[in-house]
Amino acid sequence: MGFVSSRYLTKYLNYKFVSEICLVIFLIIYTYQSFIAVTISMIFLGISSGLTRPQTINKLSSSSNLRVMLNYAETLYFIFNIAFLLMGGYLYTIGTIQYLILFISLLIFIYLIIIFYFTRREQHENKN
Repeated sequence: MGFVSSRYLTKYLNYKFVSEICLVIFLIIYTYQSFIAVTISMIFLGISSGLTRPQTINKLSSSSNLRVMLNYAETLYFIFNIAFLLMGGYLYTIGTIQYLILFISLLIFIYLIIIFYFTRREQHENKN
């Protein structure tokens, strides 16, 4: 689903924070016990993840340091991916998958609030 969304849906869903909001909503739905809810959630999580990279590259395409920035972003992604996998594996061994998903949803929600705050703050400073 990530490939499909990155290839075809980015031109239609080019709003800020759409993929992040979908990610939080569908991670919460993923904790339900219904097979249909989990299946729908997995489809939309794939769509959400596929929207992220093309939107980022579109915003960075005007930058002269695009290659350096992409290498840095890939390195950070690699490090955070390993950290989340290790942390997720540990949390899964001491709890259940529902607690793990809720914990990750909470972390993503906090991250979104911080990003939203700094984006608004930067926009406010640029106006003045």
